[in-house]
Amino acid sequence: MNTDIAINDLCASAMHSAPILLAMWEHPETPPALPCIAVDFAHSGALAAGHLLELGHREIGLLLGDGCGGLQDARSNGFRAAMREAGIEADAAAVLQIRDSIDAGYAACMQLMANRPHLTAIFATNDLLAIGTAQGAGRCVGDRHQGHPARASGAPRFDDGRDPDRGHCRVVR
Repeated sequence: MNTDIAINDLCASAMHSAPILLAMWEHPETPPALPCIAVDFAHSGALAAGHLLELGHREIGLLLGDGCGGLQDARSNGFRAAMREAGIEADAAAVLQIRDSIDAGYAACMQLMANRPHLTAIFATNDLLAIGTAQGAGRCVGDRHQGHPARASGAPRFDDGRDPDRGHCRVVR
């Protein structure tokens, strides 16, 4: 992933007895003629959706990063397909395509929480967006978690959306 080495060059090296194992192949549907470990990004998105649905989330935002070619699209497509299979269509206003950065993830999270307060979860298509989202969600105050030990550690603070009085996160300004 993210290399400048062409697959043809790798195959040519293998023909000269150079040991090659691709540790991450981005296209599991078309594996190369080399030993590889494939990653099914669409399936990973579907697994994430299934996990959130299992936790009871039904109003979920989606942050789609603009980098890494089709990998993030594949995660997004898998996520959306699993949601549709569960009978839930994405709220177009809760889907943001943004640049790949922690700052963009943070800003998008804050935007979603301000404009879509009914959201109880956000799925981000990469780690940078997820880190920014966690930082943004850390500004949510969940009254039922005020005494949680993570508060003293400076870890992000989350409202799990199950507060019977609020039902969603509040943005602390």
